[in-house]
Amino acid sequence: MPAPAGSPACHGHPPAGAGGRHRPRVDHRPVRNALPAHLRAAGRARRRIRSLIRWNHPREGMISPLDFLWLAEQTGQIRAIGMWTLERACRDWPVLRQATDHSSPFVSVNLSANQLTGDHFVHDVKLILERHHMTAEELKMELTETIIIGRPEIASQVLNNLIALGGTLALDDFGTGYSGLDYLQRYPIATVKIDRAFITPLLQTAPSLEIVNKTIELAHSLGMNVVAEGIENEEIRQKLTQLRCDFGQGWLFGKPLALDDIRKRL
Repeated sequence: MPAPAGSPACHGHPPAGAGGRHRPRVDHRPVRNALPAHLRAAGRARRRIRSLIRWNHPREGMISPLDFLWLAEQTGQIRAIGMWTLERACRDWPVLRQATDHSSPFVSVNLSANQLTGDHFVHDVKLILERHHMTAEELKMELTETIIIGRPEIASQVLNNLIALGGTLALDDFGTGYSGLDYLQRYPIATVKIDRAFITPLLQTAPSLEIVNKTIELAHSLGMNVVAEGIENEEIRQKLTQLRCDFGQGWLFGKPLALDDIRKRL
């Protein structure tokens, strides 16, 4: 049974089943401004932080969340894991804040479908923020199009309550779900994240280039900013700059780092 906020799973201890040095850990990846300095709005970020959970397996080594979170969904552990990840990201925030040169920095954490349908989720988020002396404006919650398909009315209520708390929302993996355009008008989205499936072939195929270009134009016309996922080389970053993409993340800007590694670089 998932642990509620206030339980050990939400106070820095790993979810049930993790132990010793082979427990899950939260790493942090930079999200960089894709625009050159002369095109940035005043005070716009040069770097923000995205936090993600990974698992240090005793035999397989470091395992990506894509390779084990699906199992957590099936076994009912995803809510406890999600709250633990949020707790750790907020706990790490004082150090992460020093690692960004942004005037209004924030950390991004993914939401799961089970969290959206939890009875006390927004209240739990508020308690975590208070516990770590963090404002809601310093937290961005990321969700995919697919996690709100099952119960859209409940999801809408929870997401609007998060916005009322002061947080912001990002639509992750945009373009790979079922009805992305509908979600842009139905939910209080502030950031659109274009999936790497469109970014990787950006310079090779005209359809990918046009899809990315029109997505950026659409998001900007709705008052949203845009993050391009999976930027792996300077040529793609330069093309995204020409398209006026706001932010980018990917190996070009750095790999995910543990908190200790970030602290050493300060």
